[in-house]
Amino acid sequence: MIFRAIQEPFAKQWLSISFHRLKSYNEFKKTFIELFWNPCFQASIRSSFYLDKYNPSSGESYLDHYSRYALLASRLNPPMTQMDLLSALMSHFEPRVQHGLICGNFQNTQDALEFLAKYQGLRENRDSFRLPRRDYDRRGVNRVSQDNPQRDDRQRDHGNNVNLRNIRKQADHCVGRENG
Repeated sequence: MIFRAIQEPFAKQWLSISFHRLKSYNEFKKTFIELFWNPCFQASIRSSFYLDKYNPSSGESYLDHYSRYALLASRLNPPMTQMDLLSALMSHFEPRVQHGLICGNFQNTQDALEFLAKYQGLRENRDSFRLPRRDYDRRGVNRVSQDNPQRDDRQRDHGNNVNLRNIRKQADHCVGRENG
């Protein structure tokens, strides 16, 4: 069961070599922690809290990103405080999210996770919302009054394969004048 749970290739190799020497689960746990969760490795994990950034193209949500680091932080010895974690992870996100985390004045991980879940939801809703066609289908349309003689009379495609042509209104300026 332990062998299937370990995903990291080096750890799997170590386990396959030393499995016969380990007498109990507690002995395995102690040896594993000494080898793979030693102070040097934990120091590299701590530095990642301050240096890593959220990558939107990774497919990971804000919530998942924060949760992953919060889980790592809880396993450090000594563990990071929630305020240290929040201030370190704030720099992972884009400025708008950072502003929200700062303005929210959050005191714990749970509050930060709730904010990130709401923010992610709002962002996804905004991305899926489409404006009505009339608001975004104005490619190259000149907005001039109908009485403007310098307006553009070319045919334009206004969607649905319908070509419309503006027709200039001609006023009869000769009414009441003599022809002559």
